[in-house]
Amino acid sequence: MSNSTIAATLEKLVEKQSEIKSTLSKLKEELENIPNTDKNASKITNLQQQVDKTEERLKKLDEEISHYRWENAKTGIFSLIIMIVIIIVVLIVGDQLGYFSLPQLIASVFETKEKDVNEQIREMMARQKEEFEYGMRNL
Repeated sequence: MSNSTIAATLEKLVEKQSEIKSTLSKLKEELENIPNTDKNASKITNLQQQVDKTEERLKKLDEEISHYRWENAKTGIFSLIIMIVIIIVVLIVGDQLGYFSLPQLIASVFETKEKDVNEQIREMMARQKEEFEYGMRNL
């Protein structure tokens, strides 16, 4: 089931739950307001049976709602794990293909306190250039 289907079903179930709770409270109120006489005994029995049935329906509905909430949570967790895996794969593949350097990317994320990563790269490039020029002069 897709996440949107689960969410829509969950929303309908919650609406149904509130309707059943409303019906249950009306039945209980009606049951409390009926005088307890022999004349009303069958009516009281019928109302009590309706209250019991409604409470049972509400209990089943609560179980179904908790099931769909768990399904919704599992779908969200699964999606999050998939996104994390995709990000890791993209970082590794990008590093292997040379689009960026993973160690430099990690360093820039954690922002080294000594020097900026770009500044370190510039210094390294300048040193390599000096070594290259020195090597060319000594040939």
